Amino acid sequence: MPRLGFLAASLPFLLSAVLSACGERGQPLLTDHPGYPVYRKYCRRCHGDQGDDLRASRMAERRLDLGSSAFRDTVDAAEIDRVVRMGRGRMKGYAENLRPEEIDTLVSFVLGLAEARRGAPRP
Repeated sequence: MPRLGFLAASLPFLLSAVLSACGERGQPLLTDHPGYPVYRKYCRRCHGDQGDDLRASRMAERRLDLGSSAFRDTVDAAEIDRVVRMGRGRMKGYAENLRPEEIDTLVSFVLGLAEARRGAPRP
């Protein structure tokens, strides 16, 4: 019976992986934004192409969707900047890896995800 509990707990993450592999998830957003290359290199691995990947949520142990209206309405540029620089929870800070102008474009990119997703067609 313990194996069934593990499978049930893993189902959302397995489903996310299958959908990503099959191309059912949305395409990358804001690829022409100056912050996209920085996001792609440092953030996409955990946060996904649209900011809603379940890996970051699993690591944070709560739902974390950078492209949601709720995120956009409750977090400002200063908070995103602080988290990018200093880290939060299991996410490391990138102050040593990124130049200030790269952080600024990344903050702008993250703030634009909700608006871009709102206008993106759903698969």
